[in-house]
This record gives sequence, structure tokens and C-alpha cells, in this order.
Amino acid sequence: MHNTLTILTGPAGIGRTTKLAETAEKTTGAGGAVFSMRFTEGGAAMPTHSYAAGTPAQQSALAGTVPNWSAIGPIAGAWHNREIADRAAIATAAALLRLGGEVVLLIDDAQWIDLDSLAALAALAQRLAGTSVRCVCAVRTLSDAARPELLTVLHDLRRAGLVDTVRLPRLSRRQVFQQIFTTLQATPEPALVDEVQRLGRGVPAAVRDAIEVVCRKENVRIVDRSAYLVGLAPPTTPLTSDQLLRHIRGRDPLVWSAAKAAAVLHPLGPALPRLIARTLDTTTAIAHDLLDELVHTGTLHRGKHNTTWRFTTPVTATTITATLGPFEQRHLAATAVNALWSGTARTSDPHYLPDNITNAGNLVDRRHALEDLLHHAGDTPHLDAARRWLAAAVKLAADRPSRARVLFRYMSVCHQAGDYPQSLQSSLSLLDDHSDLLSPEAAQQAQIVVVQAMHGTGDVAGVLDIAELRRSWCQGPEHTVVTRAVAYAALGRWPDVADLLTGEDYVWRDGNTVSAALGQTVCTLAALWSGNSGKLSLEKALRHLWQTDGRADGGLDELNWRLMAALVVGELSAAEKLLAHERLQVGENLLPLPSRAMLAVYRGEADKAVDLTRRAVAATGDRYDSAHTAMVMVAVGLLAAQGRVTSARELLTRAKSASPSLGHLLTIAEGLFARVLGDDEQATALLNDALEQATSRGLLVGLDLCRQELVDLALEAGDRQAAERGLSALEQVTAAMPTERAKMYALLAKALVHKDASAANQCVQAARERLQPFEQASVFSRLVLRGVAPPELLVEAYDIMGELNGLQIRAILRMAMRSRGITIPGRQEVVAENEQLLANLASGGLSNKQLAMALRTSEKSIEGRLSRLFTRTGYRSRIELATAMVNGTYEPPSV
Repeated sequence: MHNTLTILTGPAGIGRTTKLAETAEKTTGAGGAVFSMRFTEGGAAMPTHSYAAGTPAQQSALAGTVPNWSAIGPIAGAWHNREIADRAAIATAAALLRLGGEVVLLIDDAQWIDLDSLAALAALAQRLAGTSVRCVCAVRTLSDAARPELLTVLHDLRRAGLVDTVRLPRLSRRQVFQQIFTTLQATPEPALVDEVQRLGRGVPAAVRDAIEVVCRKENVRIVDRSAYLVGLAPPTTPLTSDQLLRHIRGRDPLVWSAAKAAAVLHPLGPALPRLIARTLDTTTAIAHDLLDELVHTGTLHRGKHNTTWRFTTPVTATTITATLGPFEQRHLAATAVNALWSGTARTSDPHYLPDNITNAGNLVDRRHALEDLLHHAGDTPHLDAARRWLAAAVKLAADRPSRARVLFRYMSVCHQAGDYPQSLQSSLSLLDDHSDLLSPEAAQQAQIVVVQAMHGTGDVAGVLDIAELRRSWCQGPEHTVVTRAVAYAALGRWPDVADLLTGEDYVWRDGNTVSAALGQTVCTLAALWSGNSGKLSLEKALRHLWQTDGRADGGLDELNWRLMAALVVGELSAAEKLLAHERLQVGENLLPLPSRAMLAVYRGEADKAVDLTRRAVAATGDRYDSAHTAMVMVAVGLLAAQGRVTSARELLTRAKSASPSLGHLLTIAEGLFARVLGDDEQATALLNDALEQATSRGLLVGLDLCRQELVDLALEAGDRQAAERGLSALEQVTAAMPTERAKMYALLAKALVHKDASAANQCVQAARERLQPFEQASVFSRLVLRGVAPPELLVEAYDIMGELNGLQIRAILRMAMRSRGITIPGRQEVVAENEQLLANLASGGLSNKQLAMALRTSEKSIEGRLSRLFTRTGYRSRIELATAMVNGTYEPPSV
């Protein structure tokens, strides 16, 4: 800022007033004097803040000369008489210059300056050229409809070299990210940042409102300090801040009414003035005047020839809409709907019509509205939108058959979206009030949704009532058998599933198509999980899922069931075959999130796996079916290897509190977690507990991994007899459930217990063929550490863990490599990894003793390492370190 006059400009909410305050504080802090004023929309000058002159001499000179808040106008006649303006400027300049030192005159909202004061200001700028007195004016971005005189004066002063114009920048995407992070104390996903940026357009005040609109509980879920956008429900109550609305609310009430109408109707483009005239019961000419006023305030932007209208910040329309009363909203929505139906208005937004039909309710033609809502709900890939529209369609259905048809669709969409309260309510309504209108297939689907929705909402007692026939519906016998089986499966009682379905297979196999297909699916899964599939190979077992004689192709549902079955037992190869060779070819983005997360873990895509796991937890809330539970198990293993204690614990805590299916898999994950952290005693106890849980439920799924780990723990403790017993038990698991993973673990245990080189070689070959990097690193390192494989495999395992960011396992492997004389490359990289790992573990709440166990060292060594870490990073305690890690402000020391 070098010239006499500086213009700070930008749209409403950009922070012009804040910038003026910063200038004042900086000036007075340096001993300068500040005068501060603002103009109201009527052109009157008002005081804004009193800033003391910086020195006693300035204060003395100030007394009795210039008002402490206004140095200019209004000076009557100055606009039309240059001499009056010059005299006023001479007097003001003399008073200001008499102060000596730095003097700043601050003028806020100068876009409202009256013409006489504008003339005096222009003369003052010329009079003060080359002096130490500066004037800083905040001017809202001027539109074509703004006062042209101000533009002319500024243009002339700029040509004379007296004006600097500073356009205040909009917030960058990074700054928006930081504001969301500060608000939520969680890292926002890109889609969340994009939505806030879209609504706020980088204007600080608008961004703050957009964060309040978007980051509400129903829209955002936080998992592992990461925030995910799971919905976009519009606000139904006014926001706590209405900074962007104050300059509209304070105007003529008719302008505010026009703003409310425009908030709903502006997507209709050239039809807006006519529709506002109709809404406000006025003329089109007056409607144009009202819209001009909104453009003049910077609220609306008008396209060429009035063909388009948009709010300068979209969140302004959202916040205005939130102030509407129920009838206002319905009336405006009906106006929009009827205009579109009649062809007198158009919009390019595919959601606009169904959204407004939803809001209009009974104020529009019910039959037409119902048809449109059903059409749009079936045509959109957005489940949130489809749920809103179908919920409205249910209310519009005029008779029981229509209501049953719409309810079924609504139930299905809610279930697919993970909205278990609504899917439960709608499915119960179908079964209790419309059962006579349901086909056998629809009735079976509704009963399954009831079970899964009850499980999703944590109603274990309700699921048990269905399983034990204390609650049922008057449908065919096949419905009862299959629904009970699904209820037992949700409760993790797989032996009961198998007994029920095998004992009454003649009932469901000869029933309707859905009951037969679902019965086959659950029956096959029961056999797979419990190891009772006989000599049936995994691939054949998978092909039994969702395949019954005469059934139509299961499509994506069939693939999802079979894919989940393969991934839960750790079979990436079978899963890849399903994806590559099935008749239905789909993009992986259409697959369920738990399956995508497990695929990423098994493929060694560490960052992607963690992100997809968080997304899956955020998307489904507290529902943990078999796929979700298995996903958490493999994700916790990866996080433990990375030393991310807090993240692993949060996933485990969430899952364990949600009545998970196959819950023993989480206990296995806890045991593996404890093992990685060096607590072998706790690991052994947890893994034995998992064995008891699984055995009591008649399950073998996951026990190949559990048994193998117990064998290694027994060898670590020097208990050879326990290791021999564990090997025998593992071989029995493999015989009953001969998956490729179980066979590999049996070879691994045999190699470790008997020092069997042949078994070790076969195990290495099997691990390579399975193409799972995390698993490979674990197998290779175990074999080398027990002396049955060459040291080169340790180096390979170390490199794999580097690609997976496995800091905790890399630290353990480094000790083993040093003891074998293996050179460890990258000294600086090793130092950086050790300090990052120590920070991860220490911020996770581990005591010094636990840290020593995790890092396989002494407590004294831990004390020294922590002291050095605090010295190098500047943190004074673990609390400060943990806070920095949680806030994302931790910066590792330079090496």
C-alpha cells in the first residue's frame, strides 16, 4: 500500500472489515493514529471504533481539531462545487498532518458514501499525496447496477496515480480444508471440502455458514479422526450465524420476501421475475426492481438478458431457505413445480423438480407428483435423494396397492443406504399392514430387511424373538424357515442356521425363488464358516452361493455374496477370479465398501485400504455383518503393523460395541494387535478366548490364522508340547476347511515346529502364489526367525513392509537383521522411521513399559528416546505430542 488511497474490495463476507481492523491494530501498535468510520446505505457517516492516537504529541494535537471517528463530510454542496470540496480537504488535511507521524483514515462500506463526502474524499486524496497520511476504504465489489459516480471518481484517481486497489482473495481450497479441520477436529475427505467450497465460493463468511450447513451430524460421520460426507440433508432451522443475511433483512420487507422467493425459484432462470411477481402478488416491473435491489446488495448475480440468476454464494440461498416457514416453503415449491409442469419454466438441475415436489406435498397434483417422484427415484444413482423422494411418494400414494408398491421401493433404498431405522419402519409397515398385497418374493425380502435392520439398530432381543418364533408373520412356511435362519446368522449362531436349513430343506428348496436362493446362500455360508462343507472346494462352495435351479441370474447381488465369502476366509485369488471371469463384469466402485477395503489390504494397497475401511464404518454406522467384521480384523492387523495404535483401537472399540457378526474375528484381531505390541501373554489369552468363542458357536472361520499364531507364541515361550498340540489342531482345521490360506498356515506351522525345510519351501511357494504382500512379509519373517529359511527372505519382508508403511514391523525386523549381520540401508530413513514410530506409539497412550515391550527394548532406553524426541520436536509432554498428532499439526524433526 504505497498510494494515498487504498481500496479494499471484494464480495460481501470476504473480510473487508476484518482487514480494516488489522490495519488499525498494526498502525496503533506502531505508534500511529487511526480514525475509523463507516457509511450506512443511506449515505450517513457513522463511528465504528475509537482508536487512540499513538503518541502524547499526537493526542495533544488531536484535541479540538478533528472528530475522533470522522475526518470527512458530509460537506453540503461539495459534489456540485469543487471549491467547497477543496476547502473541506484543506481543513481536514491540515488537522491530520498536524498530528505528525503515521496517520490512517479507515472508511468501511464506502460503496454507500454520499456524493458530497465522495467529492471531499477525492479532494483529500489529492491534497495528501506524498504525505505520511493514508486513507484505506473498504468497498464491496461493485456490480453494473451500483452507483456509477463512485466508479468514475476511482477511475480518475487511479489515472492520477493516487489509488491502489487490493482485491481481497477468496479462501483457497487448502484454507477451506483447514477451517473444516479446525471445526471438526478431524481431517475432511475431499468430497466434504468440495461441497463446502462449492457452497461458500471461498468467501470467508460464506464458508463459515457452509461448514455449519454441511458439517451437521446427519451429514458427516467421523471415523479415526477423519470426516466423511455421508449425506446432504438441507438445514431445517436457521443457522446460528446470519452475517450474509443481515444486509437483506434490514431492507424493505418486500425485498426480504423477494429474496426468500428467489432462494427457491432462482434455478428457473428467465421465469424468475414473473414467478416472483405472482408469488408476491405484484407487477413484473416491481419484481424486476426488487431483483435489481438484490443484485445491488451483491446477493444475486444476473446473467445476460436476465436469462440466468444465481446467488453469489450458493450457501446464501440455503440459509435463506432455512428461514422459511412450512407453508412458505410448500407454496414456493408448488409454484416451481407447476411452472415446470406447465412448460413455462425450465431448469438444468435434475434434482430440482423432485426436490420441490417433495417440499410441495399436497399443494400439487398427487397423481402427477407420485409418477414423477417414482421416475426420478429410479433414475438417480444418489441414494440420499432417492430416499427423500420415495418418503414423499409414500405420503402421496392414494390407495393401499400403490402405497404397498411405493413402500417396498422405499424400504429397499433405505436398506441399501444403511438407513436402518427407516428400513425397519417401512418393512414392518409392509408386513403388518399390507401383507395381503405382497408377492411371496416381496414378503421374503421384507422379512429379511426386518431382521437385518433390527440387527443394524442394535435390537438383538428383537432378532432373537424372530429366530425363536416369538414373532412371525402369516406367510408361507418357507418364509418362516429362511427368516429364522437369517436371524440366527445375524446372532452368530451358525450351527442353529445349519440345523434349521438342513432339517427343513424340503420347505425352502420348493418355495418361492427368493426363499430358495437365500436359503441356499445361508446354508452354504453356514457350511463354509463351520467347516462342514465336506470335500467341497472353496471355488465350488462359492459357486453354490445364490445358485438354485431355475433361478434368474443373481447379477451384482450374487457376485457380492460370493466375493464376501471368499474375502472373509482370506482368499484373494478366488475373489480375483470372481471379478475377472464372472459373466457380470462390474467396476469395483460398485462393490460394497467392506469388500473393496479387504481387496485393498490383500493387494497391499495400504493407504487405500485404511481410507476404504473408514468410509465403510462411516457409511454403515454401527452395523457389523460378517464382511464388516472381517474388514476390521484385517485393517487392524495393517494398522498395528504401521504402529497406529489409536486408529486400531478405535476401529476395534467401535466394532465390538455393535453386536458384530462373527465377533470372534475381532478377538483374533485384538490378539494379533497385542502380539505386534510385544505383549505375548495378552495375545495368547485373547487368541485362546477367540478359540472358545468360535468353538461355542460351531465356527472354524478365522481359526487357521488364530491357531497358527498360537503355535508361534508357544514356540516363542519355549513350550514345544503346546506348539505340537497347536499344529495338530491347525491340521484338523485345514482338513475341515481346506482353503488355500489354511493349507499355507499348516505348512508354516509344520516348518516352525519340526524345522521341516521341505514344508518351509512349500510354504514360501504358497505365499508367493497367493500374491498378498502383507501375508508374505509375515510368513517370510517367521520362517527366517525360526531358522528354517534363508536370511534373504528377511530383507524381502523388510522391503515389503516399507511399501506398506509398516513402521512397527520394520523396527522389529531391523533388530533381527542386525543380529544376523544384514546391512540395513538408509540410515537417515531409519532414524526418521524410528522417531515417527515412537511418536505414533507414545501418542496412543502407551506407558513406558508398554513402549519398551512394543519396541523390544528397555524402559531406560525409552526414557532417553522420548527425551530426545521432545527436544527435537519442541513438545514438552506426551499430552502436547498427542494433541499435535490428533490435530494433524505434528511435524517430524528434520533428520
